[in-house]
Amino acid sequence: AVVLRIFHLDRSLGGDDENAMLLYFGYSPLKVIISNYWETNNHIFHTVLVRLMGFWFGEENSIAIRFPTLLFGLASLWIIYRLALELFDSKLIAITALLIATINPIHIHYSQTARGYGLIIFFSSAMALLALKIFRSEKFLLSGILITICGLLSVYTIPTNIYFLIGLGGWVFSVFVIPDPNKLFFKNKNDRKKKCLVFIKITIAIAILCFIAYGHLLNQILETIKKTTFLNPIRAESDWNSVTVLIPEILARIFPDKLLFFLPLIVISYFYKNSLNHSHKSLPLFIIFLPFLILLISGVGGYPRNYLYNFPILIILMAAGMATAGNLCGQFFKNIEVARWVTLGVCLFY
Repeated sequence: AVVLRIFHLDRSLGGDDENAMLLYFGYSPLKVIISNYWETNNHIFHTVLVRLMGFWFGEENSIAIRFPTLLFGLASLWIIYRLALELFDSKLIAITALLIATINPIHIHYSQTARGYGLIIFFSSAMALLALKIFRSEKFLLSGILITICGLLSVYTIPTNIYFLIGLGGWVFSVFVIPDPNKLFFKNKNDRKKKCLVFIKITIAIAILCFIAYGHLLNQILETIKKTTFLNPIRAESDWNSVTVLIPEILARIFPDKLLFFLPLIVISYFYKNSLNHSHKSLPLFIIFLPFLILLISGVGGYPRNYLYNFPILIILMAAGMATAGNLCGQFFKNIEVARWVTLGVCLFY
């Protein structure tokens, strides 16, 4: 992963919208960065990091300018591995997810380009992992603080990452509503009540912090929405048509070109037998599909790359689909080793 991401890290600055970020905001004083949102290329938290790196190491130092995205990109790979373990309790799936994320073109690209998309991949995967940790643990303080920080910084990087928060929040709500017969998340009613209170506090804290961060920018943000196509990039005759166009565009960003042929593996991942609980299976559905209700209701959407918070979940489902394909072959030949080698073979072909 390091080798793939440092290759050409020192190329000239300015490609892939780096120029817009740097010229509009990246070389501005910190006060200007945090108090202006007249253009959507200001991924504020990322821009602040870029400004600090430029101040410390030089504004023309391409490695320094891109170092924050490199760091968050590499860290997100570890989080994807841990999240896959948490969701499927399979080291084979976790390793497979790690491998295909490591070689994924879009992840490599945004791990070596000074844009904020690599950061939202990290924060989104970290929040999903921390939410599961809170449900499965009796100690909530550290995880609660970390998930609050990740929630704030993800939205402070790219405002539309609030879509991910809504999806994750919908899933958390469903966990409290749907019975937990195996007592995977809740030992008793008191435990359920305590964890419910924890998530309520987290939600309130993130909302307050985001309001503090963006409160003075709300008018600018609304004006920016009105004067740009940022939040209505692929409007068709109806919002439903916009959704049907947007979903394939998102998938094409994460699985470009011929990798789209592997999409059926995501579907069959739901037939993987060793997933721990129905709640684990519903997490991807809430994260992926619930945010599109916003587009259907309000007509407010985003560019496909704004939905890259789906990257970790889709990569993990792809890995689980490979394992499922292996298991099906293993059952056919009645040989566990066949299952393992078919899984790795599909991964290699990918």
